[in-house]
Amino acid sequence: MASLLQVPGLEVVVDGYNVTRDDCGLAHGTLMEQRLWLVRLAGAVAARHRRRMTVVFDGTDLVPGAMPSTRGVLVAFSSGDETADDRIVALVDDLAADVPVLVVSSDRAVQRDCEARGANVAPSGSFLAAAGG
Repeated sequence: MASLLQVPGLEVVVDGYNVTRDDCGLAHGTLMEQRLWLVRLAGAVAARHRRRMTVVFDGTDLVPGAMPSTRGVLVAFSSGDETADDRIVALVDDLAADVPVLVVSSDRAVQRDCEARGANVAPSGSFLAAAGG
């Protein structure tokens, strides 16, 4: 995981609730607490490795404007019938073929779909260990 974060131009896409609900995550918190915790954690990783990260959450139970911005972290929400998993795969699809991407998720379907599109994948626990979270 740490070596992947050193790849020049790497884009990192994080499966939000999949990470927060990991055994080492913050599964016991409210949805907002989980979001804030992960965005802060991703911000620390982004700053340490000089990476930009996109954290994707399912878009249920949202209060508009409730997510504070964190440098280096873009927060995206699914909408309508789209799931966070769908949004993650779409984000990978939207990247140019020569852009390296790391998708952080322990969801096997997300891993499979993103690997099929050329993405590197890492399980949520690996990200949390690298982040010190």
